[in-house]
Amino acid sequence: MERKIIFIDFDGVLHPPQFLQFQEKEGELVLIGDQRFCWSDYLWECVRESDCEIVVHSSWRHGQTLGDIRALLPAKLARRVSGITRGEDRYAGILDYVRETKVSAYLILDDAADEFPECCPELIVCDPTQGLSDPWVCNRVTNFIDQDASKQTSLVEFLHDEAILTDNITRQRFMAADILTREALVTFNEISKAVPRGPGIYQIWTMTGIALKVGISSDLRKRLRTHRASPFRRSVLARHLNLDRTLAPNHDLTTDVGRQRFLADECRIAFISTSSRSDARNLEIRLERTGKFRYIGKVRER
Repeated sequence: MERKIIFIDFDGVLHPPQFLQFQEKEGELVLIGDQRFCWSDYLWECVRESDCEIVVHSSWRHGQTLGDIRALLPAKLARRVSGITRGEDRYAGILDYVRETKVSAYLILDDAADEFPECCPELIVCDPTQGLSDPWVCNRVTNFIDQDASKQTSLVEFLHDEAILTDNITRQRFMAADILTREALVTFNEISKAVPRGPGIYQIWTMTGIALKVGISSDLRKRLRTHRASPFRRSVLARHLNLDRTLAPNHDLTTDVGRQRFLADECRIAFISTSSRSDARNLEIRLERTGKFRYIGKVRER
C-alpha cells in the first residue's frame, strides 16, 4: 500500500507569518483579528479524498506532543496529522522521519527556502503572503497526491541509498513535476549556465510528471544541448518524440522547431554530476529497471 506524506510548516503556509492583528486604542494594543490556520481549508480540500498523511515540521512542534499539535488545528485536518519531526534542523528532522518510516513518496511545504538545501526536489516554497491559498501550490499538492507513487521518480531513492552513491558523487538534485520547487527547476534554456561539463546522469521530465528519458554522458552540458536542438539524426530523444502521437497534442513533435518548443515550454531536467561515466552508468541501469521512463533504448516504430 502506498504511503504518502506531506510535511507541513505553519507560518507562511497555513496562515500568514503575522497572523495576529493589533490596533492601538487609548495607548494600548488591542487584538482585533486572528488569522491562525486561515488557509487550512485549502490543504483539507487537497487531501480529503486521499489517504495522504500530514506530518508537522513547523517550529510550533518544539516542546509539544503530537496531541498538543493536533489540538491546535481544525478537527478535520488534525485527524490527518500522523506525526511530528524531531530536532532543531527542519530538513534533518524530515530526512530522519523518512528513513525511520516506510514512505512511498513525500512533499514538503515551507516558506523558508534557506532552511533547506539549495536543490531540494521535494520542497515547494510557498509565498508567505499566500501560503496554501496560492493556486500554484494547491495544484502541486493535488498532482503529488493523485500521481501513482510507483511512477514517481526518484533520484531521492539513490541519494538515500548509500550502497549506490559514493562520497565521490556530487549530490545535486533537480527533479520535475510535483516533487520540485520553482527555484530548483532547470529548463532547457538554462543548460549552458546551470549544467556543468563532465560526466553524469540526467533525467528529462514533463511538468505534468511524466518521466520521458534517463541518460548519461561524459559531458552533460554537451549532450543536453544536443537534445535541446532536437536534431532528428543526432538525438535519440528527438526520434522518440517524433513518433510519439499522444504526448503533446499542442506541439508538432515531427519538426525540430516543434520539439524545441515542447522541451523549452513543458519539460525540465534533473541531473547528478558523477566522478566517472561508469558511476553514471550504474545509476542509469538501476533507473531503467524501474520501468518509469517513457523512452528506453532504441527507437521503435509504433
